[in-house]
Amino acid sequence: MNQAIAAIRNTPDVIPDINLDTNLEDLTLDQLIELTRVPSPLRFDVIEITPDVAKVLLKFNTPGPGKKNRNVKWHAVRNYADDMRQGRWLLTGQPIIFDKHGIGVDLQHRMYACIEAKVPFRVAVVRGVEPDAFMEIDAHSRRRYSDALSILGQDGLLRESQAILTRIYEWEQGQLGASYSLQPSNKTLEDVRQRHPGYKGALKVISPLRRRFSIAHSAVAACYYLFRKADARNAELFIHTLLQGVGLDADSPIRQLRNRFENQRKSNHMDTREVMAITIKAWNAWLSNRSMELLVWRSSQESFPNILNLKGAPARVNGGTR
Repeated sequence: MNQAIAAIRNTPDVIPDINLDTNLEDLTLDQLIELTRVPSPLRFDVIEITPDVAKVLLKFNTPGPGKKNRNVKWHAVRNYADDMRQGRWLLTGQPIIFDKHGIGVDLQHRMYACIEAKVPFRVAVVRGVEPDAFMEIDAHSRRRYSDALSILGQDGLLRESQAILTRIYEWEQGQLGASYSLQPSNKTLEDVRQRHPGYKGALKVISPLRRRFSIAHSAVAACYYLFRKADARNAELFIHTLLQGVGLDADSPIRQLRNRFENQRKSNHMDTREVMAITIKAWNAWLSNRSMELLVWRSSQESFPNILNLKGAPARVNGGTR
């Protein structure tokens, strides 16, 4: 007799129909779940939510006394809505949740997204959790796209890959350089990866950039990828010259860019947007054979620069505000 199975069978409320001579490790998944099932106050369903249903469900998203809903993250709503519209929304099993009093615990972002997308979606729903369950929802580690890349078999530079693909997505959406950060879903980034397999070529500049400059390396790598789409031969020359710094005149745009990057060792204050903006400005000036005595980007006074010769580029966001 298998002692582990016998012990489970002796547990109150567990009524499995499994041979006691079976080894625990030999059970199928269905058998193991059947063996360990216990009575539960929770109710599980899968439902289809239309925009009209979403509006009604939001009425249940009213917290109890002394509580309030968490702030709506509208960037997440926009990203969810885009996935729904584009058919990327999957039935993952991650449910919307209601407590035992019928109060919504985890649903508002998906409901607002459905309303914005104007399309229905299917989702699991769980009812009957304890009211304080909200304390633990999303408190555990979220699976980032870099985690998904590891699962897909990519070795190394996972976070840098996620950052580069995010910048490519922003460019596709006409939001490169926007003052707010887009946070595309993992599925969206996987679609970007499939459309832009050449992004891996940009990863090769990460290590040499790290050895030379204290900057947002993935921002420069993303620029390099987009420069290659505009002019592959000159993009290689630009990045090589930037890294080597040999034979540059004082008023060379690449020299000015190196100066800005080297100064970061003393004062680390350039964010990703500024790194990308000055890299693009240096590229545009260098490609146009223009000299440059000062390389700056004033976000409050200038639009985010377009990449010269990049065909089919979406319209850019002016001044960093939507």
